[in-house]
Amino acid sequence: MKNQQWLLITVAALIIFAGCAERNTPLVSTEDYAFKLVSQTQTSGWAVDIAIAGDSAYVAEQEGGVTIWDISNPENLKIKDTLSTSGNAKMIEFDPITNLFFVNTSDNLGGIEFISYVDHHGIHEPKRSFGQVGSGTMYGMAYRQVSPDTVIVTGIDATDGLFIRTVYWDTQFNEWQPGYGSSWDVISLDYGKMRGLYYDNDRIYVANNQMGIAIINMNYGDETGGFDLTLLGSIDTPGAARAVGVNDEKTHVIVADWESGLVIIDVADPANPEIASTILPEGVRRAIKLVVRNNVAYFLDQYDGMFAVDVNDPINPVLIGKYRTPEPTSIEVTDDYIFVTDENLGIIVLEWRNQP
Repeated sequence: MKNQQWLLITVAALIIFAGCAERNTPLVSTEDYAFKLVSQTQTSGWAVDIAIAGDSAYVAEQEGGVTIWDISNPENLKIKDTLSTSGNAKMIEFDPITNLFFVNTSDNLGGIEFISYVDHHGIHEPKRSFGQVGSGTMYGMAYRQVSPDTVIVTGIDATDGLFIRTVYWDTQFNEWQPGYGSSWDVISLDYGKMRGLYYDNDRIYVANNQMGIAIINMNYGDETGGFDLTLLGSIDTPGAARAVGVNDEKTHVIVADWESGLVIIDVADPANPEIASTILPEGVRRAIKLVVRNNVAYFLDQYDGMFAVDVNDPINPVLIGKYRTPEPTSIEVTDDYIFVTDENLGIIVLEWRNQP
């Protein structure tokens, strides 16, 4: 009888202790607990890149081409359409004003494929591929809208050159056309291996792998004119610069710097950029992709998922959240949600438990 009483007392004590541990000892770190999983949607192909516009997500799925998803209910994404591409879709940008896709199809012909999607100026134009630039493997891609009828497309091709080309609405034939003549230009930095780029008005920031970043000024003529590209400055980083973004004040460049984590660079004087700070969160081995929104830098580690760093104070960046996913490939952030693509898990939608 005494043994039974002792057993009951022991079990009760363990239950009480477990309850206290649950209340007082978090099972994960504060940073791990920062995000809540909203949904996870499997894709038919390998989800390798994502673009968000309004209530739609546009996903590059390698052999699966491009899929378009209704994200109006983030808890239940629904596929709306599929676009075929000339090769495996590796990177994607979508301009919601012109309804143009820019897709890196680095197999077959390679380069960037231009695809018109819906009506423009009330003129129905069926989905069609109308041009392609660059060749082989692409390492970065971005666009800048000049007007409702003109878009500048910039990419980094396998030769490590930065190319720029316009896409414009041809009023004679009422259809989109790639620019011609001197609207094509190439700038070579003669060192490094360009891996990413970011547009900020007339300034282009280039992640130049083991040589850090380059700052380029671009003056634009028109769809038949040319580009005047000027290298303003450059700076090496501790690791290998793979992706770039800027803070809200446009005073600092944020760099995903491979094994060195996140590097913040003061570019107030573009001719003499200076490293302001670095942060290497535990677990980061290969920082590869980056989005900066509301002075929070969201970056991906190739093997350990997503990390969120507060960069309001560029001198003292602070890790405020992380979410583990095995093979993250790209990230986009809206006002309320974070969208991460994973090669095996598809589309992951997250939200902050407490919005920073």
